Amino acid sequence: TDGAITRTAGTVTGGTVSLNAEEGIAATTAATTLNAVNGATGGDITITEADDVTLGTVTNAFATGAVSITTTSGTITTGAVAVTANNGIITLTANDTSVANASPEGITVGAGGITSGGGAINLLAADDIALGGDVNATAGTVTITADSAGQDVTTADTDGAITRTAGTVTGGTVNLNAEEGIAATTAAGTLNAVNGATGGAITITEADDVTLGTVTNAFATGAVSVTTTSGTITTGAVAVTANNGIITLTANDTSVANASPEGITVGAGGITSGGGAINLLAADDIALGGDVNATAGTVTITADSAGQDVTTADTDGAITDGNGATNNITAGTVALTATEDIGAVADPLEITVGSFSASGANIYLANTGGVALAGITTAGDFSFT
Repeated sequence: TDGAITRTAGTVTGGTVSLNAEEGIAATTAATTLNAVNGATGGDITITEADDVTLGTVTNAFATGAVSITTTSGTITTGAVAVTANNGIITLTANDTSVANASPEGITVGAGGITSGGGAINLLAADDIALGGDVNATAGTVTITADSAGQDVTTADTDGAITRTAGTVTGGTVNLNAEEGIAATTAAGTLNAVNGATGGAITITEADDVTLGTVTNAFATGAVSVTTTSGTITTGAVAVTANNGIITLTANDTSVANASPEGITVGAGGITSGGGAINLLAADDIALGGDVNATAGTVTITADSAGQDVTTADTDGAITDGNGATNNITAGTVALTATEDIGAVADPLEITVGSFSASGANIYLANTGGVALAGITTAGDFSFT
């Protein structure tokens, strides 16, 4: 098991370049198709590629052995065979040395996907990143950055979107960063999604329960949408934000007979749209532990939303106050709907709105300032101060 490929100088050039070793691979290549296979004995795969490259079989069997492919100036495309590591870090970096983005350089993940076995996965591109297969770090961290500042070597630009045709991004923490929009399907414990001011929306379908870290869209009127296939959504100490764009959080429930209730919890950071509408739609309960702030826009909060009880309809759905006497909702207009209570006798929802409608078993609200009542539906108590 003695055998490594090392490099002190020179470039390996070929239509197809195949590198095989047992104790690590280090090379500079100019290949159209690149294969690199390292055995279980030791070492990393570290390759600098001159220009555009398609990855064939790229795998490191050594436990914790890394895989790193970096283009000097070129795209990276993976194919039908997975790029893999054995609990090692996988990093694909597509640099761009062209002037004024004359030749955009990105990353395309093919149907085979990328699987690290638990190590971190980093996809860093000067321009766009297209997801056509799974990117799976198990419980590790996945970072996908389109329009990565460090990769625009010659001329900084604002060209960089994350797009999806297939595949799921899986990780304990998933970080998605772009300048022209983010579209992805994820299976994350914690999700961060940051889009810049140039263009696009953030549109994410999450497999199950997720905690939102930093989720923000700086593009004017750019939307933010996070939807669980079946799972809760929890926001934290950092606000979910948009720049006058619509924010929609949707927690679906596919469990039978409400075996696993799926709701939304707004953390202390709250949700701020800058004027765009905010929609919180949950199969079950919604807890407001921070301000849901649409400025003069519209806020719609629906607990036990019919469309979100995918498998079995139920009547589990209250809107509760999770931050004591601190404000819960700021809006021009608000619509609150629940099959159970909205607020509580001892802890009503604090709202600062121009007008509101509410439908629930019992309704307990406290408003700051003048307000118009647009409609109240309840078979129980209605308390408004």
